[in-house]
Amino acid sequence: MGDIWILSNANGSSGTPVWTQMSPSNSGPVARSGHTATYDSQNNVMTIYGGYNGTSVLGDTWVLSGANGQGGSATWTQLPAGPLRRFHSAEYDPISDQMITYGGASGIAPQTPSSDVYTMTDANNVP
Repeated sequence: MGDIWILSNANGSSGTPVWTQMSPSNSGPVARSGHTATYDSQNNVMTIYGGYNGTSVLGDTWVLSGANGQGGSATWTQLPAGPLRRFHSAEYDPISDQMITYGGASGIAPQTPSSDVYTMTDANNVP
């Protein structure tokens, strides 16, 4: 699936949690599994990277602006691709504006995991 859902009131303290499907204003990445997604709350952008589309391991990177569904239409922007990777871990560092990624697999066989660490600078695509 390539759909996007937002869970409002996720912690339940401001009301009942509710799922709402988001419809970005343009087409974005192909459906995938095994990718990572990080969120920059200060700039309201979600960055996704890598994954598996059912036949190929991916290395593409996409940023969704307006990711929380508030303040205008959400829009996808493609960034430069990174190494092919699926089932990896990633964290966003807002101080350095970097996505830090670890491990995963670069091929279809998950028995060949990687232990490398790499970063993507300007990970939120905000000037």
